[in-house]
Amino acid sequence: MKRRSLTKKFIDSTKADPEKEVRLWDSDVVGLHLRIRGTSRTWALQYGRKLRGRAARITIGTHGSPWTLETARVEARKLLVIVDAGGDPALARKQDVHVTVRDLAARYLEHAEAHKKPASVKQDRSLLGMLAPGKRTVKDPRRKRSILDAIGDVPIEALATSDIARLAHEWRSTPIRANRALALVSHMVEMAIRWGLRKDGVNPAKRVKKTKERGRTRYLQGSETADLSRALDEVEKENRVTPYAIAAIRLLIFSGARASEVLGLEWSWIDFTEGVARLPDSKTGAKTLHLSAPALQVIARLPRVEGNPHLIVGRIEGEPLTLWGLSQIWTVVRSRAGIDDVHLHDLRHSYASTLVGAGVSLAIIGGLLGHASPATTQRYAHLQSGPLKAASTAAGASISAAMKAKPATGWTDNVVEIRA
Repeated sequence: MKRRSLTKKFIDSTKADPEKEVRLWDSDVVGLHLRIRGTSRTWALQYGRKLRGRAARITIGTHGSPWTLETARVEARKLLVIVDAGGDPALARKQDVHVTVRDLAARYLEHAEAHKKPASVKQDRSLLGMLAPGKRTVKDPRRKRSILDAIGDVPIEALATSDIARLAHEWRSTPIRANRALALVSHMVEMAIRWGLRKDGVNPAKRVKKTKERGRTRYLQGSETADLSRALDEVEKENRVTPYAIAAIRLLIFSGARASEVLGLEWSWIDFTEGVARLPDSKTGAKTLHLSAPALQVIARLPRVEGNPHLIVGRIEGEPLTLWGLSQIWTVVRSRAGIDDVHLHDLRHSYASTLVGAGVSLAIIGGLLGHASPATTQRYAHLQSGPLKAASTAAGASISAAMKAKPATGWTDNVVEIRA
């Protein structure tokens, strides 16, 4: 057994022996070697004492991507840590085969709780179908199948592209949800590779195409805003739904905020003097939500509930109204207004379209809406053609009127040559 500090150049230059297996032993990591037989090149680690005349050995993977010289050394060192602790890497790997996507999800969520925003973790839990421990919630009877419903019992090592493609196909009627699920599964598999739970280093989710999303930008037009206002007044007077939901919808109309931001508002964040709500966190980080006079009036009329810090109070003590609860009431309101195709998020689009119509720049609109990237605000750029066209028409009419008031000969009288 001849050892040497292996290099990429040496490995690439070593040819296979047609009569026997060639082994290149690394002196940097004891036991690590590359086995060459024909066109096959495989990294392996020999460890421990000999059993029945043979040394214990474990295969790391095929030479190439991801198992290069450097990554094979890293993996070998990890396996030797197990050996030094008195364990058997081969036995540990056999146990890993039984780690399922469901097991991975539990470990992943522990990681997510420490590194992701609460709203993102909540979305991950929804896609996975795993409620937060001890969390009380109103069960949505329309709950869709989750990731774990579809592939939860599949072992991590056996998870295939076909499993994930089938999940995406089942969710094709909801493209956004399907793509979010695909992204989450892909990220979880990457973590499984990093944690050593998937040894081949292959992420099958990356081979699945995203579901084509249908572009949607719906605005309230014409008399629809007045129809919505009338419907809100009627539903409120009937006293059949919580007034907090009606207030939430009005705040969405007057502020352009996201539904999650309005539902999460707390009284301590509101500054009536400055006319703002200072959110310590949002989808894009800390945010100052600028509140118009009508929005402040909506907030001022809300009754406070002792022990609940939230403006929009929900059914559960100390908690805000849930998005699902608000969506149920919105369905009633929009039907009454005759705008069944308008979603809650479209109220944010309508707010932005109003700003564009008033001649506000896209940069200011992006600031008001809290967009992290100017590219997000660009979706409203085409709306600028309306006020620009009106301004162009007005300018043209004014110039035309001025031209008609001056004699035509005036354009050729007193011509002055301008020299360069």
